[in-house]
Amino acid sequence: MVGTFVGRNIEKSIKDNFDEFERVFTDIVSYAEDKGIKIIIENCPMEGWQVPGLPGTISFTPELWEEMFRRIPSKNFGLNLDPSHLVWQFIDYIDVIPEFKDRIFHVHAKDTEVFEDKFKRYGVFNRQLYTGTHGEFGYWRYRMPGMGNVDWGKFIKVLKDNGYDGVISIEHEGPLYEGSEEKVKEGLLLGLKHLSQFVK
Repeated sequence: MVGTFVGRNIEKSIKDNFDEFERVFTDIVSYAEDKGIKIIIENCPMEGWQVPGLPGTISFTPELWEEMFRRIPSKNFGLNLDPSHLVWQFIDYIDVIPEFKDRIFHVHAKDTEVFEDKFKRYGVFNRQLYTGTHGEFGYWRYRMPGMGNVDWGKFIKVLKDNGYDGVISIEHEGPLYEGSEEKVKEGLLLGLKHLSQFVK
């Protein structure tokens, strides 16, 4: 498998972006299929890639996945499902599993912590005025598995119940476990310990 993002031309509409996506990715997926390779798209919005606060790709919600797979129906084209990106968008990360079970080729284990008090203050468009201070967050932040809002026991059970038997890889973006090799390893071990309860 080869993982990537779709991307987005911020000067074009979503529909025009999908037209361009279809033109580019049809050839990529066809080439990959001939080589026995699967192309996987991570569902991260990549907000801020071009414009602060706006998604930098067109593949971050179930609505958009449906359009991706309508335009490129190849069975070698699927998702690198990361529940952390769905949590802060208030999308049910459990409900998407049965619907897209045939398209989930890889899974990222990353958590998200949502601060309800800050959400009430910043709203869905999140914080607008940042000072640049390290550790400054809006209404959410990524965490190591087990330290946020994802119910990993339920998530992994539903994955298994829907036939997923692939890799669940920890993607380390936990801001409280960075800054040194020692802290990074500590975060990874904490995530592994939590996930080990559910992966047998």
